[in-house]
Amino acid sequence: MKRLEVKNLNKSFGGLKATNNVSFSVEPGEVLGLIGPNGAGKTTLFNCLTGFLKVDSGTVHFGDDEVQNKLPDKINKMGIARTFQIPHTFRNMTVLENVMVGAFSKSNDVNQCREEALEVLKFIGMEHKKDLMGQHITLADEKLLAIARALSTKPGLLLLDEAMSGLTPLEAQYAIEVVKKIRASGVSIIVVEHVMEIVMPISDRVIVINAGAKIADGKPEVVSRDPAVIECYLGGV
Repeated sequence: MKRLEVKNLNKSFGGLKATNNVSFSVEPGEVLGLIGPNGAGKTTLFNCLTGFLKVDSGTVHFGDDEVQNKLPDKINKMGIARTFQIPHTFRNMTVLENVMVGAFSKSNDVNQCREEALEVLKFIGMEHKKDLMGQHITLADEKLLAIARALSTKPGLLLLDEAMSGLTPLEAQYAIEVVKKIRASGVSIIVVEHVMEIVMPISDRVIVINAGAKIADGKPEVVSRDPAVIECYLGGV
C-alpha cells in the first residue's frame, strides 16, 4: 500500500491557481524530492497536505485514511509531521523541552515524553545539547531541532520544507545523513529544497512543480535532463 496518495489536488487564491490538479504518491520508506522555482506552489502543497489550508477539490490519502481538510493536529496524530521554512523554536525552553512538545501530541505522560524526546535527540546526534536554551543555538541546530520535534510525534510521513537551506556545506552534509537515517528507519519523506546538489542525491524520486502544476515525475537523473525542467527550474539551456 502507498504511504501517501494525492489525486487531482486543487487550491486557488482568487484567480491564482496555486495547486493545479496535482497527483502523486509516496511509497513506504521513500524519499521524494519536490522542486520548482520560487512561487511554484511547493509550500502551498505542503500546507494542503498537512491541513493548514483547505483544498478546493481532490483527495489526499494517508494509507487507508482520507486526510484532506482535516485539522493539522488531527493529521499529525494520524502520522504526518512537517517542518517549516523558518524554524519555530521555543526560545525560552531547552532543546529537550522543545522536542517534548512534539511528544506530547501522542502522550500526556511527562516522563514518557522526556524519554522519547531524549531518544530522538540521540538519534539525530543532539543529545549533548539537550540542556541548551532555544535562544542560544545556531541556525543549523534549529533546523535539526525542528526535525527532532517532528520525529517525536512518531510520523509515518515527514515533510521537510527547506530544512537544509541557509546551512554551510558541512552542516548540510550532516543534515543529509540525518535524513538518510530517518529513511532507513522506515519513515517516508518529502523534501522541498532549492539546492539541487542536496535534493537530487537523497531523493529516490523527484517531482517538479511549476505554476502550481506537476510537470515532471521520475528518477533524479531523468528529471534533471527533462527539457521542461531545465527551462523552468534551471533557467533554460
